[in-house]
Amino acid sequence: MRDVVLHLVDSELVRAVQIRFVLAGGEPELPAWDQELWKRKLLYVFRDPEAAISAFEQVRYGTAELLRECAPEAWARTGRHPEFGSVTAAELLVRAADHAEAHADQLRVMRGDSG
Repeated sequence: MRDVVLHLVDSELVRAVQIRFVLAGGEPELPAWDQELWKRKLLYVFRDPEAAISAFEQVRYGTAELLRECAPEAWARTGRHPEFGSVTAAELLVRAADHAEAHADQLRVMRGDSG
């Protein structure tokens, strides 16, 4: 479960940076990351899951605050992702939400929660 939680916070951090690059304009190249490499090199085994949850909440809050203030046309700005090609700020947000929800479901199953 620790690995899933830490993966979630790292992916949220990466997605938050990607969204910011796209909102700033100029169709930037977006960073990708190797989640297995990060798991090993960023020492998930020693990291505090509670701190990771707090970091996730803070990053998500900061991104939500930013997006609330964006002009409507900012949502359509694009960046180039090495795996997904051209993506809009709106698409990155949907990917982040879907990703977090999928892993929340995974954690519920791991805990034995039925619903």
